[in-house]
Amino acid sequence: MTLTTAPLPNITEPAPTPSAAPKARAAGDFTDRLLDIKDVTAKTRISRSKIYQMMSEGLFPRAISVSVQMVRWRESTIDGWVQNLEARANQH
Repeated sequence: MTLTTAPLPNITEPAPTPSAAPKARAAGDFTDRLLDIKDVTAKTRISRSKIYQMMSEGLFPRAISVSVQMVRWRESTIDGWVQNLEARANQH
């Protein structure tokens, strides 16, 4: 029996840039990326400690527990939170 494997991706290529506006997702669409804290801090430009502080105050979306020591955020949830901040800022 011969096993074949897929070629590894070239990690020296730059990551694709996200589009200006996130695409709307239908309910039950599980193509949503799960972001770790490093992704969330990079996307929001908010520090890790501030994110957890804001979560405890109810000002930032709660993380999803993936396992005992691992949490993730849905990308669409973070994108929606940012859009909501922008909308509130534009009201003033």
